[in-house]
Amino acid sequence: MANLLLEVMRERMMIDRGLVENVYLPWLMSVMNGDLKPGSLLNQKKELSPTAYSFSKQSFAIGGRSAAMAMDGATQGSVAIVPIIGEFLKYGTQCSYGANEIVPAIYKAAELKNIVALVLDVDSGGGSEGAVPPFIEAIKYVQSKGKPVVLHGDMVASAAYYIGSFCDYLMADNHISSAFGSIGVYVSYMDYKEKLEKKGIKHKTIYAPQSDLKNHEYRELVDNNNEGPLVNNILVPSATRFINTVKANRKGKIDEGSDVYRGKLYEGEDIVKVGLADGFGTLFDALDVAAGMANLRHFG
Repeated sequence: MANLLLEVMRERMMIDRGLVENVYLPWLMSVMNGDLKPGSLLNQKKELSPTAYSFSKQSFAIGGRSAAMAMDGATQGSVAIVPIIGEFLKYGTQCSYGANEIVPAIYKAAELKNIVALVLDVDSGGGSEGAVPPFIEAIKYVQSKGKPVVLHGDMVASAAYYIGSFCDYLMADNHISSAFGSIGVYVSYMDYKEKLEKKGIKHKTIYAPQSDLKNHEYRELVDNNNEGPLVNNILVPSATRFINTVKANRKGKIDEGSDVYRGKLYEGEDIVKVGLADGFGTLFDALDVAAGMANLRHFG
């Protein structure tokens, strides 16, 4: 669990700081102090439920304890649904799902002949930067098999949008709660140095002469209150990669000078107006779009 907290706190993609400080951190301290058992927080995490929608029976085919069993039981011509819910990391924990738990279901959808398309059902404020590449690779693999990938989402922000931009069609769920965007990066940290020094505790780190650039950005920030190296060496390149990726994936749909690329989060009709999504609709609408695209690809 300490790994979860550390990864959340150090990542540059959007993860709610309030969640970390008000939930994860107090819980972790309680566990370390022996006040709570490790399983006391969010111990109701349930297994992912990838599903397959059968257009011949007009019903959901949900089955088994794994993605394979759920999709294997679907009829020919079905569209697989894989949920990406909540903030995600590269590896799953007791509290959250990881790319290592979700991505196999995406690959499974690519391999099964009875699955003709994939819908990613997304409701996520983002996640760790390290979790993005596995999702991208999996989406591209599905597409390489000639199967369209449609994103249906309510909250699709930051790293979740990074992933979503690779999909063939993006659909926002509604005009009320849906929010897309937050294309940008940031880093946050807590400086306890002054508080610790008041208690007589001093933290010192000594580096080898040959390692003068090790942790340079962090040291400049903490020791000299100099944000420059962190901004220029880490945040700017990361944000540039993110922005350029979305520009390439949504070429012709989002204006080059749009505030979309300044990290703004859009709601309601503006989601489609600025080009972050291609339309509005329910999950069933997304399934229809995916099935229609699959039909055109295979029989058009």
